[in-house]
Amino acid sequence: MGKESKGLQKHCITTVVSGNKYQDFIPLFVYSINRYYPEVDIHIFIKGSLNKKVKDQIKDMSCKIHDKCFEEYIDLPSMSNSLRFLVPSSIFMGYTSTYITDIDFIFFRQEKPYYKYFMDVVLKSGQPYAAVAGAPRFPKRPHVTPSWSGKFLRTAAGSVLLTPEWFRKTKRARNIYREILRGERSEKIDNILPASYREYDEVMFCRLCREAGLKVPSGKKYTFLTGKSINSKYRHIHLGDFKFKKRYSSMSKMKRILHSKNVRQYDKMKEDPKWLELVKGSCDRIKDMVANLNKHVYKRLHK
Repeated sequence: MGKESKGLQKHCITTVVSGNKYQDFIPLFVYSINRYYPEVDIHIFIKGSLNKKVKDQIKDMSCKIHDKCFEEYIDLPSMSNSLRFLVPSSIFMGYTSTYITDIDFIFFRQEKPYYKYFMDVVLKSGQPYAAVAGAPRFPKRPHVTPSWSGKFLRTAAGSVLLTPEWFRKTKRARNIYREILRGERSEKIDNILPASYREYDEVMFCRLCREAGLKVPSGKKYTFLTGKSINSKYRHIHLGDFKFKKRYSSMSKMKRILHSKNVRQYDKMKEDPKWLELVKGSCDRIKDMVANLNKHVYKRLHK
């Protein structure tokens, strides 16, 4: 890998958020990172403008907001998620690692920080990024493809660590995909409208890496190029899991995807006055997710 992986040790977390209801996740997201990873910078790109309520909630937090971004891109189901890989590389070239994720995650500290865990994967795989293979069968999208393989192979895009070398090697491919998503160029590989289905960002990420000559994970779902599965500790807590009753009510499934250590850390954090204040100021949808999470945590720890 490049010299930057051994020299400068500076890390950041980034995501792109649409200008609508997803902004409401920002305070909880930033709070958890500031609490557990104070040494890590946060860059959040808003597809549109940051609303006043969220701006007031995070005014005392450490976070760089880039608003009024990507306004020339139309709103489609996977547009904001796809744009996470097309952010200006100049912002991230000074970081040893850039971690791309979803806005509805709550972060927790592990014995080995997330960036050291993922950088180990980078070094072992010999590739300038760390990501796992996407699910090969579900969800079903018959109007898009009969299977998530071949030209529709997916690389999971919610937990991805990139190095400066990744930004350099993918420069040409990222420029092409900016044109594709703006509608200035067609994606000749298929006849499906780019970003029109939820999994497109994962398909695009895989195609983008392939276009740049990089290897992509194509083994068992949620495994790295090294062949190892991602440790569920580094999945943190995904609030999105707690809007699907079928998912969060399945104790066996939740124990697979939500590590007991993160459950215990959350149980301590949820009584913090600042956390309670942020939850109280959230929209009803997020309050419901947090309430479902709290019920799950209680069952995990007390029954």
